[in-house]
Amino acid sequence: MQKITFLVLLFHGSKRESAFSEAASMVAETGRGLPPSRVFPAFLQFVSPSLPDTLQTCLNQGASHVKVYPMFVLSGSHVESDIPAMVESWRKKHPGVEVELLPHLGIDPSFRQWLHGTLQGQL
Repeated sequence: MQKITFLVLLFHGSKRESAFSEAASMVAETGRGLPPSRVFPAFLQFVSPSLPDTLQTCLNQGASHVKVYPMFVLSGSHVESDIPAMVESWRKKHPGVEVELLPHLGIDPSFRQWLHGTLQGQL
């Protein structure tokens, strides 16, 4: 059986409409050039869809493998505790789907290089 992989960009969430729009734009840009409808947003707080809801959407669309990418710069309690607990809870309820929790954005060396390059001329 062919592995069908989906990507979930997991954001904190905000009560501000502009934050939701930014997330939607980021998901659309990330998904460009990938198989249609394989990149989805999820939010921890304030707005929908939640991570469990988005994982269910992926499952409903035929996912056998879902990668969750936390769009967090720092490793606070959401990254260290809340997100892994949510992923593990979902895994237990859906053992037929592989859910892979990727390292958060802030720990990615390419993000740090981008940040350095972007801020280099600011001082």
